Amino acid sequence: RISLLGLGHPAKFLMKALTPPTEAAIRSSLQQLVELNAVEMVQKRGGEDGVDADEGTTWDKEEQDRLLKAKLRLTPLGAHLASLPVDAGMGKLLVLGSLFGVPREVCLLAAALTTKSPFKAGVGNKKDQNDKRRLDLASGFIDGGLESDHLLLFTLFEKWERQGGKHSTQAKSWCYANELDIQTFEQVAEMRTHLLGVLVEQGFISRKYADQRSKRKGDGRGEGAGAEAPKLWMPPVLSSVESADEEFQRRKRQLLRALLCAA
Repeated sequence: RISLLGLGHPAKFLMKALTPPTEAAIRSSLQQLVELNAVEMVQKRGGEDGVDADEGTTWDKEEQDRLLKAKLRLTPLGAHLASLPVDAGMGKLLVLGSLFGVPREVCLLAAALTTKSPFKAGVGNKKDQNDKRRLDLASGFIDGGLESDHLLLFTLFEKWERQGGKHSTQAKSWCYANELDIQTFEQVAEMRTHLLGVLVEQGFISRKYADQRSKRKGDGRGEGAGAEAPKLWMPPVLSSVESADEEFQRRKRQLLRALLCAA
């Protein structure tokens, strides 16, 4: 955001704050932004100021220190992330989800990542029972090749929403039977609504799409009741199997897993 406003190098600007962050904190933040491809180091002619920002690259002390002095340039992705009122990692997930035609799903996924786990804690035998129930739920919802706590939370929320959500007796009974916290699902629903609003404000999706209720709750595909809500573009990997619900859901989880890794 400092770069977007043209306030100079982030490190120099932040050092003027009344309570400036430590150099280590600034280095860590700049490194994350470079790895997210939100900013890039401007390479001098014939020089080697650029840093290899491939995922998994280990930065040495010299490269980290260079971030504090090198000229940085905001990338097109970085300009979008700077406009979103969320942290950069979550912002990238939202941007990628919008580009790949699954904004409602990534907003749900991001919301699930920012709230506590819906699984109730236990002690002794109760803890063992809860752990076993969690594994049973995972094996029942997630493909064998898609083990993921993030996707499990995503799929559990969709299940809760399909059963009626916040004011549904059926949804409450399902939560009690599986030792799941109802308030967590309600918080996720509120956060998803907020994040969809953020995408509307930034022009990634329309207000009609954000407000629509799906024909099938949780899949984000149907049109709004009583209104002609726009249908978003979907990548061929999803649109080609839209009529086959089981395969559609399987591929959608694969896509979400890839977007999570990319973000």
